[in-house]
Amino acid sequence: MAKRFAGEIHFDHAPDVVFAAQCDPHYVVWKHEHMAAFDVSATTEEDGAHVVISSSRKLPAEIPAAARRFVGDAITVDEVHTWSHPDVDGTRHGKVAATFGSAPMEVYGTLELVPDGEGSQIKVVIHAKAHVPLVGGKLEQVVGDQFMRALRKEGEIAPRWFDE
Repeated sequence: MAKRFAGEIHFDHAPDVVFAAQCDPHYVVWKHEHMAAFDVSATTEEDGAHVVISSSRKLPAEIPAAARRFVGDAITVDEVHTWSHPDVDGTRHGKVAATFGSAPMEVYGTLELVPDGEGSQIKVVIHAKAHVPLVGGKLEQVVGDQFMRALRKEGEIAPRWFDE
């Protein structure tokens, strides 16, 4: 059974401004590089009904030693955010999915960008699922904690992007 994690980021900017950053490959690369990732790439595509942001990055493998044999010293994270077009109030709904190279692990969940006073908020709910006996629960906890830490870190560093 997958472990559930939830978090949110508050922005001092309207949803359309925040969404423009979330879709900007330069922002996606910038934020991941400011979170210790390397070999980062990102693309954005619109398929008519959705906006799809795909990114790939490598992270140092900060996982239990028993699981390190699956990934080595670095983990490749391939992540896709698929967003709807905005509702009348600027709210957008989305999905997130991530895989981790050859590691038997996945993350999937929902995204919601909503107006919040003069700014906006991105709400994230993910499920971390490891397909490994015995250490699977530990891996799910580590990966989920890492995703939530990255979410908090984005909340800390994003104002710098908007101020530049």
